[in-house]
Amino acid sequence: MAITAEQVESSNTLEQFRQEFNSLQSDVSGLEAGTIAFTTVQTTNTNTTTVNILEDGSLKFEGATDDGFETTLIAADPTADRTITLPNESGTVVLTGSSGNELITDKTSIASAGVAAGSDELLLSDASASALKRITVDDLISSAGGLTSVAADTTPQLGGNLDTNSNNILIDDAHFIADENGNEQIIFQTTSSAVNQIDITNAATGSGPSIAATGSDTNINITINPKGSGTVNLDTNVEVSDGLIELKTGTGNVAKIKFYCESGNAHAQTLQASPHSAGSSAVVVLPTASGNLIGTGDTGTLPLAAIDIDGGTDIGEALVDADLLIVDNGAGGTNRKVAMSRIATYVGAAAGGFAIANLDIDGGADIGAALATTDLIIVDDGAGGTNRKATLARLLTLTDGNATALAIALG
Repeated sequence: MAITAEQVESSNTLEQFRQEFNSLQSDVSGLEAGTIAFTTVQTTNTNTTTVNILEDGSLKFEGATDDGFETTLIAADPTADRTITLPNESGTVVLTGSSGNELITDKTSIASAGVAAGSDELLLSDASASALKRITVDDLISSAGGLTSVAADTTPQLGGNLDTNSNNILIDDAHFIADENGNEQIIFQTTSSAVNQIDITNAATGSGPSIAATGSDTNINITINPKGSGTVNLDTNVEVSDGLIELKTGTGNVAKIKFYCESGNAHAQTLQASPHSAGSSAVVVLPTASGNLIGTGDTGTLPLAAIDIDGGTDIGEALVDADLLIVDNGAGGTNRKVAMSRIATYVGAAAGGFAIANLDIDGGADIGAALATTDLIIVDDGAGGTNRKATLARLLTLTDGNATALAIALG
């Protein structure tokens, strides 16, 4: 209801005055009961303008339409004098029950690159002080112990290099580092209570990077396993600076090394170990000089100079007819074995003897000096077939003892 009392004019009758008085009394009762609606309320004071609303009072706003719906402004029961100051700006009041983003509606957006983390501020509710406070982006992240999770971001990106600040990166078992297309490049497998690992080190100019096994154990292997029948390919030279190369198979087959003349060829030379049944632990030492190795089925030749008989073991007994020698058959380059008995036949010896007819002294070199008593000759001792050496001095002794007989014989 509205105010019904009107101003009483001097020309009004006593009855009109009574009616206006009654209307005024009704209006006052309406004000007290809160049933009076005002189009405009104005109070003016030299120092302040104040509207006092008594206990349990409220302000109701009808809105643009005069209907059954109003907006009521009610103050909570204060425990002390409170003052709410409206800002010197136009805008919308944001309430705790607001369902929209009234506070940020129509505000200018800022990209991540435009955020000054050290100076841009956020509004934070300080629970310990029951108050709203300002905080910079850097301080907010730092107070939370840094960025702890990006689980809600399924495609997180970095704006720069990731500095671990002397900390580690933890990767779950069987998870990987992917390429830019999301494909696996390195998959990490986890071993419980692992103590050994791979150490990758880069290098300065003049040196190469390294991959090394490190850990708690004293001796640590590095295992590289191809898949299925695949192989481990090394596209260039391989150098073992200090150590041992061991070839072992898991199939029971003997270990082999194949040497191809070209990468695209199918034929190769194979270096193969003896089978397990041989029980061999032999060591093959390569020669110090350059040359070719000759196999048992090879048609190659071995230079005579390469055969060192000085370092060989002596036969330790007399030669017999069954002993074997190596001969170049007809000097044609084909080596054959020959028994010592053939040597005896060749030089004309029989039963250990040597036929004197086969002794050719005509082709020998002349002594080139006068005979001396120390010169040696061959003598058949007692004509019994045993050959002995004798000096020419013995011949002089023989001739001196028979000088008279020789003189008579010679006349």
